[in-house]
Amino acid sequence: MLGATKMQNIFFVLLSASFSGIISGIILSIGRCAEDTAVIMLTGAVATAGIPKSIFSGFEALPFYIYYISSQYTDDMELMKGYGACLILLLICISLFILAYFIKRKISDNMLYKS
Repeated sequence: MLGATKMQNIFFVLLSASFSGIISGIILSIGRCAEDTAVIMLTGAVATAGIPKSIFSGFEALPFYIYYISSQYTDDMELMKGYGACLILLLICISLFILAYFIKRKISDNMLYKS
């Protein structure tokens, strides 16, 4: 931009051009956090909350719950709960990846039409 200050260039040119990458990175990092929680829970935390009874009650991380159920199940119904938790985790991760793709695509398309 001709005649713009450094701050105007940063906000109107640099950030607008990199906004889609920033948003995609944030969404993908949330997905990565969901996948990597099991490692943290197994090495440094004790989880005893189980399945939450309400939205405000205590809860365990989903990857830890999956690991715990699949390694120490006592009957087939408990193992099915683990499979259900796996499907929920996969759906969450897939949803985040698809959301990141569409946001990046929409922002990239908008940037093409602005120039």
